[in-house]
Amino acid sequence: VGIVSFNREESQNIVRALPLIAAFGDRLFPQLGLRVAMDVAGIPLSSISHTYSAWLIGDASRQRRIPTDPNRGSLVNWYRPPRGGGWADAFRHLPAARVLEVVQNRRAIEDNARRLAIARAELVEARHAETPGAYTDYVRMINEQLELERARTRSSSPSPQPSPLKRVGERFAVLNEAIRLIEDEAIVWVQRARQLWSDETPQNEQETAEKERIERLYDRFGDGQYAAKLAGANAKLEERNRQLLEDLRPQVRDGICLVGYTATALGDVVATPVDPAMPGVMVHANVINMFLQNRFASEASRGVNLAIIPFAGFVTTLTSCARGSRFSLLSL
Repeated sequence: VGIVSFNREESQNIVRALPLIAAFGDRLFPQLGLRVAMDVAGIPLSSISHTYSAWLIGDASRQRRIPTDPNRGSLVNWYRPPRGGGWADAFRHLPAARVLEVVQNRRAIEDNARRLAIARAELVEARHAETPGAYTDYVRMINEQLELERARTRSSSPSPQPSPLKRVGERFAVLNEAIRLIEDEAIVWVQRARQLWSDETPQNEQETAEKERIERLYDRFGDGQYAAKLAGANAKLEERNRQLLEDLRPQVRDGICLVGYTATALGDVVATPVDPAMPGVMVHANVINMFLQNRFASEASRGVNLAIIPFAGFVTTLTSCARGSRFSLLSL
């Protein structure tokens, strides 16, 4: 958690300096980019202190001094690529849609598996319409299997004692085999039921509804096409995810990822000294970069600014005396 606030020059609305730390009561809250950088560097919030002209962050061995102005704002040391270019060339830029596609594909795979499970449950329910106890046992096994799956997911962290997780896996396999036997038997049942109904003519609405239900179940499971169709769709989604992750992993592994709008039409655009239209998320990226690089910007003192004036005059005078009038005019 970090604060988000921009100080902009009223005349030009340009982001030059940011309040990197805000005080509320007896607590200090770093700016979002600074907080991320401190976490990455392993620097605790308790190490923040302030002098008249700077924030001091970190212990003595790796303390960073961030200059501040009278309003406790700090200039941003904007990073520019060595070979030029705009903000998109400063840091690696990936479309978020590529990452979201992985999530969407995983959800689609889960939805397909859920859709198949519901259809199989409907088949088993129809098979045991006259023996509801058997269907109740089937539902109990399904629910136990789901609980074991959740427990296995929660216990994914390494443990020196894997025996509980091993028992969960063994029980999961037993349930899976029992459930598959029930479902396979229901498929054989619906095949036989359809064969029987093919030679019979329904005598009333109830028999008509039953025949239509058997036909619908057979269309799904009689020839195995429904399960095969969903399995094929999931195989394509898994292959697509494999390709996406293979491409994304080396680009984001061990990196700091910021998510933000970069399209100018979406409005999160700020003017900076190095770019008149920079996405706001890039401001945070530059704050992180300058902190981790320990390269901060500060305003020159009044003495330095005053010294520049006579020095520039001296150089101009020296140039005018040493060279001809044309060169002197150009240099002036």
